[in-house]
Amino acid sequence: MSPRTRPAFVLSCLVAAVSGASPDAAARPTATVITSRDGTLYEDPMGQTANGAGPNFFVGSTNGLQRRRGLLFFDVAASVPSGSIIVSATLTLNMSRTVSGGQPVSLHPALRAWGEGASFAGGGGGGGAQALANDATWLHTFFPNSFWVNPGGDFVPGSSATTSVGAIGSYSWSGPLLNSDVSAWLANPATNFGWVLLGDESAKGTAKRFDTREHPTAANRPRLVITYRPPCPGDFNGDAVVDFTDLNIVLSGFGSVYNFANLNQVLSAFGSACPGV
Repeated sequence: MSPRTRPAFVLSCLVAAVSGASPDAAARPTATVITSRDGTLYEDPMGQTANGAGPNFFVGSTNGLQRRRGLLFFDVAASVPSGSIIVSATLTLNMSRTVSGGQPVSLHPALRAWGEGASFAGGGGGGGAQALANDATWLHTFFPNSFWVNPGGDFVPGSSATTSVGAIGSYSWSGPLLNSDVSAWLANPATNFGWVLLGDESAKGTAKRFDTREHPTAANRPRLVITYRPPCPGDFNGDAVVDFTDLNIVLSGFGSVYNFANLNQVLSAFGSACPGV
């Protein structure tokens, strides 16, 4: 039998032998990711203020109408297998101090890489501290020599998710655009610059304080819970089951797009639902 006729022979054997299995779907796995870095952009025309190693970050506006913006970075690619399908993602933050009522806090994908240095603000952290090497500041992505294009950070104008934050406690952000951010970061980690968090900057006294990864209480640290469907070898059309459709895809492109390794993926998993469906 020539290699060219072997795939057709395999197909005929499967037609005779396989009767459409429908195995139970496996439970979807989840990954809980803590920020790798986080911080505050303190409005400062000199770009000298940061709090890279502090236990809190801020969003909103102070009583003196100085803006505060949060930064969060989650290493999605280090926590979720490459090629997985993101089913859902939820960001949870602990808000630990406020002087205002409910305020909208929105997530915006950052457009540039930024750093977290060793600066540490005393007291409640609201005033920040002298920026140190690699801190993100109002002007800098990495203090003191790398800069944002726009003071206050470069980010997508549209919000990926918005939540109203009121009294002290835990708050979550989720939704299809947030899922899309996480999916994009998994597919292309080089585009992952995290989120810039914006509060109400239109009035004074709207600032909210959230806890960072340096907070001594582990449960208060920023976390991104990702539910995903693992990669599924043999599922060439993405319908979460390996069946005759996938086999036909491989056979139709056999010798040009696909090879015996692809055929073996289909045969090995034939009739099975993908894990985590």
